[in-house]
Amino acid sequence: MQLNLNKMPVKDEDLKTIAGFENLRKLNLSFTQITGTTLNELKNLKFLHTLSLSGTNLKSADLAALKGLPALKA
Repeated sequence: MQLNLNKMPVKDEDLKTIAGFENLRKLNLSFTQITGTTLNELKNLKFLHTLSLSGTNLKSADLAALKGLPALKA
C-alpha cells in the first residue's frame, strides 16, 4: 500500500492518523508542512520501506526518529 501526499496540506498532527495505516509501504510527504517534531509517530509502520520528505522543514536531527523502522531503505 502506498500513500502520496505530495504538496498536500499535511501537518505534524496528521502523522498520528497516517501511522494507523500499518501496512503502508511507501509514503510521500514531500513539500508538505511537516516539521519533523512528530516523525516518531511513524515508528510503528514496520513495513514502510520508502519515505519521501523533500521540501519539508525537517532538520537532520529529526531523522533520528526513523532509526527504528526495520524495513526503511530509501
